[in-house]
Amino acid sequence: MNRTVVHVAHITTVKDNPITNALRNLDRDVIEVDYFNYLFGRERHNSHHFTKRLTEIVASAKPEFVFMQVQSPGIITIPGMHDLTKLAPVVIWTGDVRENIDFQMELASAGALCLFCNEDDVDKMRQAGFPSDYLQAGFHTGMHNPFHRVDHKLGKVVFVGSHYPNTFPLSNERLELCTALSEHLGDDFHVYGLGWENTPVRSQGIAEIPTLTQLYSGYDIAINHSNFLRRRYSSDRIFAILGSGTFCMTHRYPGIELEFEEFAHLCAYDSIPDCITKIEYWLQPSKANERMNIAKQGCTYAHEFCNWEERMRDVFRLVKKYYGESDNGEHPIFSLN
Repeated sequence: MNRTVVHVAHITTVKDNPITNALRNLDRDVIEVDYFNYLFGRERHNSHHFTKRLTEIVASAKPEFVFMQVQSPGIITIPGMHDLTKLAPVVIWTGDVRENIDFQMELASAGALCLFCNEDDVDKMRQAGFPSDYLQAGFHTGMHNPFHRVDHKLGKVVFVGSHYPNTFPLSNERLELCTALSEHLGDDFHVYGLGWENTPVRSQGIAEIPTLTQLYSGYDIAINHSNFLRRRYSSDRIFAILGSGTFCMTHRYPGIELEFEEFAHLCAYDSIPDCITKIEYWLQPSKANERMNIAKQGCTYAHEFCNWEERMRDVFRLVKKYYGESDNGEHPIFSLN
């Protein structure tokens, strides 16, 4: 079996791309294709040129499969996807929520297997007659790691995230949550992110992703709040918090119990008043050891089961499930039409 994987993504967003590294750790040869650099870099090719180039790469490499982090139109053409799926299995992963998945349905109609980070969109695809499945995000274990923690005290509770006014289903709820926490906790609550200028919430600035662990280590509790309420969906913020070794307080979303065990890995709240009550409870000095033990267990769990190697193992299983495997170990050319 050819153990080459073509990884198509905005590769340059993260130094030492964790998905590429995970695939290599799983004994795959990886060909990285950075669509952003090709489409929006110095030469600024269009999607037709990029699709043609990608097809040439896949035709030459004859990979085990193509893994594409492509979530929006304008990167690859649908006729080009028809050509690609004749050459190798193509897996499209939408790693964030999109309110409209018509583009993914077009890709699926061309033979691609579309994976989503929430089960509601998986159901929509299946109801439309397309095979689809769930793939949760992973996290950069080298970047979000308790070894990077520093001994400094910045505050008691922190939220790292931006405010998008009236943009997403839970945008206003995020504003209400942070406003309430600011009023209740005062200077003990800090927010880092963009878009808070014309709100009652004062942002401390922008948190740099490579130094998030150092930031989180300055707080007793870190809040996770996503802008969408979808089944089994959470922002990858939850993994950055857990992986960094800080106690995570997350909004309760449908299916959270399938991924995490409450009071063993994290704590979930059901409303803004519930969040405040639970923060008060876990900030009690008598609860400090229990809180730190939960944070430690959550960190261990995240590093063991939520890393990108585990997610890529899931992808291997899904490729085999949907594309099958012939007796000689090669994937047959498979059309989802």
